Amino acid sequence: LFAADERHAVSAVVGVGTGIGISIGQGIAGFLGPTFGWRLPFLVVSIPALICAVLVGLTVSDPERGAMEKAVLDREKTSAERANHNSRDKLLPSMGAKQADSHLYGTDDDANESVPTLRTENNNLMEQYIDSISEPQCCGTDWKMHRETFHQLLRTPTVLLLLFQGAPGCVPWGIVNTYLNDFLSENRGMSVETATLVVLLFGLGDFCGILLGGAGGVLLYKRSRKLPPLLSGLAAILGCFPFWLVLNTIHPSSNFFYVIFVTGLAGVGAGVTGPIVKATLQNVTLPQARGQAFAIQNTFDDFGRGLGPVFVAHLIASLGRTRAFNVGVFGWIVCGCINMLTYFTVERDEEAVQARVLVMHEQKGVGAVLCGALPVSTQCGALPVS
Repeated sequence: LFAADERHAVSAVVGVGTGIGISIGQGIAGFLGPTFGWRLPFLVVSIPALICAVLVGLTVSDPERGAMEKAVLDREKTSAERANHNSRDKLLPSMGAKQADSHLYGTDDDANESVPTLRTENNNLMEQYIDSISEPQCCGTDWKMHRETFHQLLRTPTVLLLLFQGAPGCVPWGIVNTYLNDFLSENRGMSVETATLVVLLFGLGDFCGILLGGAGGVLLYKRSRKLPPLLSGLAAILGCFPFWLVLNTIHPSSNFFYVIFVTGLAGVGAGVTGPIVKATLQNVTLPQARGQAFAIQNTFDDFGRGLGPVFVAHLIASLGRTRAFNVGVFGWIVCGCINMLTYFTVERDEEAVQARVLVMHEQKGVGAVLCGALPVSTQCGALPVS
């Protein structure tokens, strides 16, 4: 639906909407649960979901896969310019006008030669991927195609880095979601209400961080595709320091503005990474493989969310709460460092994806639709293409 340089902002909007939905759901459960029982909130929250599903089914059409990729958009723009040029040639029979325009747009022969030239230029970028992939049957069973797509995703360096950054990054989130409120009230001496307010301030900072990640990712991506991962990595690392201040310095007599500042800043650092990671993962995977890529990422994140509280619980048993939480925050440093490593891989992986998307777009046949997730060297060679 959106071009590569818009996906950071869109991911931020989706993240904000998800956060708002979670908050509304918690509010509904808090107000209705004590009076009507725990079953009614589940029924209530399902109503807007069903309404949205019906509206999407009635009003939204399935977009063409890969239509918003940069390589495809550039190709269509060039084709439109060439069509305008040819129509002008028919209206202006003067050879002098044609020769003058040929310097601006190039001849038809030049246009026909552009595709193999483009393929040759991008061949070096894709060679190491294509050579390492076995040749599956083009029209095999679905599970074989899914298996090949899965193996191909795991052979993409940027995808691997984005998957592995999730688990350590979820350890501090386990502290925030599971232990922080109780820690502030029991270990730092705050009232339950004040501790809850601190957690809400962290959530507000996270909300701002998501917006910052979306806007900053768009601006940096327009400068270079390698810069957004630096922002996400640095934000995750720098966000550790105000969070350490939250764990070790705030107490019931702390200045309220100081509490707002350090808690909000910690939330901002934690929120920047999400939209950038999601946008980057889209940009380095084929349109046909993105669903599977996000499924794998969610699996890694869920593993981290489940493992985080367990890991922290073992640290608490060995080190005590304060030390355990301070050690657990280092997960964001590990997460940030892994994110920054994608600086060295994301441009090459995205170039390879764009080249393959362009080849699939040029084929425009049944084979391209069925075998879009396969390597260029094995795409539907035996099938008729238009």
